Amino acid sequence: MGGLLEKPDRKKTGGKNCGNGVSCGVSSMQGWRERMEDTLVAKISVNDDLKEFSYFAVFDGHAGGFAASFCEKTLMDVIVNHRDFKDNPSVVIEQGFVRLDNDLRLASTDRSGSTAVLSFINDSMIVVANCGDSRLVLCRNSQPFFATRDHTPLDPSEQARIKDAGGTVTMGRVNGNLAVSRAIGDFSYKSDGKNIVSNIPDIFVLPRHPDDQFMVLACDGIWNVMSNEEICFYIYDRLLVMDDLEAIANDVVETCLYKGSRDNMSIIIVKFQNALTPQHEAIMADQKLDSVIYERMKNIILRYPNNNYYTLLQELKFIHPFEGLPRGGDFESKRLLMDKIYQELKTKPEDLETKILLDKIVL
Repeated sequence: MGGLLEKPDRKKTGGKNCGNGVSCGVSSMQGWRERMEDTLVAKISVNDDLKEFSYFAVFDGHAGGFAASFCEKTLMDVIVNHRDFKDNPSVVIEQGFVRLDNDLRLASTDRSGSTAVLSFINDSMIVVANCGDSRLVLCRNSQPFFATRDHTPLDPSEQARIKDAGGTVTMGRVNGNLAVSRAIGDFSYKSDGKNIVSNIPDIFVLPRHPDDQFMVLACDGIWNVMSNEEICFYIYDRLLVMDDLEAIANDVVETCLYKGSRDNMSIIIVKFQNALTPQHEAIMADQKLDSVIYERMKNIILRYPNNNYYTLLQELKFIHPFEGLPRGGDFESKRLLMDKIYQELKTKPEDLETKILLDKIVL
């Protein structure tokens, strides 16, 4: 996975699109890692022959970026170019993963591997495949309705399969090294027909439902610090405030950074037609909360001008907590705003000086 930087690389890459009855927003951040090994794909329409299908995927690479990049460029075509894709997507997707793994073995330039979580969507079904510890969560009424299972050596069934294939699980890792039990690539764990690390995904075909609001595909850099419930609550609350899915995806990534994620972070948010829309009351409440944060920070800095920023944050979080924070994101969801306010008040103290003057006049 690589080492850590002295400070996180916070540049984000993203985008948004809509069509086929869905809209999507994506965001990726390198974060604390020395290199970016995630890739993702968000295609509203697969191709001319499969216009009714949308395709979304997140690939989380490790030990190098080649495997994830290879998945990004080739996996969709390997699957959809099969003549039986429409009639039997589950079988075709599993075969596609196996074929992709074989193709990668011939093309690989490093020892890398990659997890993969993907979904094909049309107006009647949601097809999901997962290999590794990236995850997809489908949300209904702000609650997780469906989630993929992470493939890790700590899972009892995965542990048994690893041992049957001749491997070991030590300190929660395959052969003491790898944190995932299924992946594309990682060929040092695959030999003689025995795959200690499996390339077979879990596959699910879910019927579309009018109550489906949105789904989230993300790497473990997101899930390590936010649960399925927290992600659903947070995105639900942000959708009440804005309809810009890229901005919401950016908010999730920033919030996860503040919550302590030390990994690359990538997320795709897919919203369905019947999902909620911004509400005036929620927008006004969010704006009021931002104003309260500004005023409270200004007053604390006035009272304790020599305190450092960390002490200020501790007071805001534990001594004078805020009400109405976005669920799931909580205090950390407003940290970017707090950083900006702090820099403004420290570098442009006009507001503070005016308030000090007014206070003296009142006294």
